Amino acid sequence: MLLKSEEALLCALLIEPSKLPISKAYINSSDFYHEKTKLIYEAFEYFHAQGLNADLISILDFTKDKEPKINREYINSLLNTPALVLHINTYAWNIKQASLKRQIIKSLKVGLDQIKESPDQLAEDLISNLMSSLMDINYGDKDRITLIDAADEFIKCLSQGGRKLLSTGFKELDTIIPGIPTNSLVVIGADSGVGKTVFAINMAINKAKKNEKVLIVSLEINFHDLLEILLPQLSDSEITITYQDLIKNIHTPEEIENLKNLVVSKLNGLGIYFARNCYTLEELITTIDYHKKNFGIDTAIIDHAQHITGASNYIEYTEITKSLMQYKNRQEVSLVLLSQLNDNRDKRQDKEPKKSDLRAGGNLYQDADIVIFLYKLELSSKQVYVKVDKNRKGATNDNRYLEITFDPMHRRIFLSSLAVKPIIESDEEGYTPRRERVTKAPWLKKD
Repeated sequence: MLLKSEEALLCALLIEPSKLPISKAYINSSDFYHEKTKLIYEAFEYFHAQGLNADLISILDFTKDKEPKINREYINSLLNTPALVLHINTYAWNIKQASLKRQIIKSLKVGLDQIKESPDQLAEDLISNLMSSLMDINYGDKDRITLIDAADEFIKCLSQGGRKLLSTGFKELDTIIPGIPTNSLVVIGADSGVGKTVFAINMAINKAKKNEKVLIVSLEINFHDLLEILLPQLSDSEITITYQDLIKNIHTPEEIENLKNLVVSKLNGLGIYFARNCYTLEELITTIDYHKKNFGIDTAIIDHAQHITGASNYIEYTEITKSLMQYKNRQEVSLVLLSQLNDNRDKRQDKEPKKSDLRAGGNLYQDADIVIFLYKLELSSKQVYVKVDKNRKGATNDNRYLEITFDPMHRRIFLSSLAVKPIIESDEEGYTPRRERVTKAPWLKKD
């Protein structure tokens, strides 16, 4: 992968050598790992310093007396590398990320060697996460964090035993995802009407019971509908309006307003906060920042991503998620982003979601630390399944499946573990979902 990035960058520069300053904003020749590619990039730097653009002939002349040997065939092979001049900054970014990781590993090796029982996996995870965060923060930012800053942060993180781990909010899900690190981006993808808002509300309430503080940013559902989800889950003598009364819509606007204020007050006391009317990216970040600084929230749940201004445009949506990635790294807050799925699955026999089904597709999937899908096997079915499709820090070599049981009276969600993926199987009455439950799934810990 690294060699491909280095070769792709050189190919782009051979096509358009005047674009060298774009790559130099990220890297220099010392950031290259492979000796041949490093030597050729040195040639580009040499001629650029003299106000000239390097070409095949000048590169061959520059490298003729140097090791390793560079011949015309090798440069021609670079020109056949699939690459776009438009992506020079991306290639350079990948090279810099790998270079910084090597430098940090080298600079911290002495410290790690002093540990009697070196926590190799912890060290590897911390380095990987640190570098990912470092590159996200530095990307497009004038005030770049130095390697020394990164190393100091790594040592601090190592001395604390890693970052704080947050609950998923569901006991069964915690067995698959044993803790969500702060600075994580969790994506919950689902079709409209599947129940991702109810799932997110239950997640928030369950997390609050574990003394975590959660902000729910509602960009779609109005507060009356939120009350219908929240009210059945609160048992308090001060709340005289029941869920059954609420859905009958028999109360005056003043009574509903008083109920809303009372419910908000009770939930704030539990560590659950709400925000609405922040549709632009700037308003959203300001709102999360305010609740982080004033209430110490651990998690911000955004319902849902497509309602952020500009998110309907693929390019702008990608930029929005990148900006959220940079923000959560700065503020040490976990972001849970609810996202709708596209219509790709309608044309497939297998209705199980995959990364290309997310709006913004592979880009959002790649940026996310954890991806969870909620889905039905049939649109007419009431049964909803949960699939953990990605867990960057977890040992998930295959997908994990759960089944949702919904308590409509209390608007609560319960999860059950499945041993195998849910499939549709033909029987005498037609096609019906097959649900194979087990008392203990293979990946669950023993009591």
